[in-house]
Amino acid sequence: LAIPGIKQRSVTHTVSIRVPPEISEHSDTVVQTKKGRQVRLMCKGTGHPEPTVKWTKSKGKLPDGTMEKEGEELMITNVNRHDAGVYRCTADNGFTQQAYKEIELKVLFQPEIQVQQVFVHTKTGKDVEVVCNVHGEPRPTVSWKKDG
Repeated sequence: LAIPGIKQRSVTHTVSIRVPPEISEHSDTVVQTKKGRQVRLMCKGTGHPEPTVKWTKSKGKLPDGTMEKEGEELMITNVNRHDAGVYRCTADNGFTQQAYKEIELKVLFQPEIQVQQVFVHTKTGKDVEVVCNVHGEPRPTVSWKKDG
């Protein structure tokens, strides 16, 4: 509407539609690798505003010693048995609830044997306990032999 003698002004309004976060792409829910290799876990978040993606490990710290790491990729080099476990990527854009996906990392490795005592001394007729901790994936079969 034009009114003679009055300067016209315009007003612009911007409408921003917020979209809750989603995990649109991710690594397989179970990733298997061998000890000593490098593994890449990937998790892509979508939404508006664009979400921030963070990684955590369900039991303990990430392989680099931190509690969380930001980014769509988590790279683990020289994988060892302690790196195995469930990793969680979380997408958050401050809108409603966060979205997350859990990825289990399985690390295959040869059996590792830890002996608590190399020599065990006792008297004849006394009971003795020999402790041997064995770790491996897949889980190794342990057998004992005397003098063999």
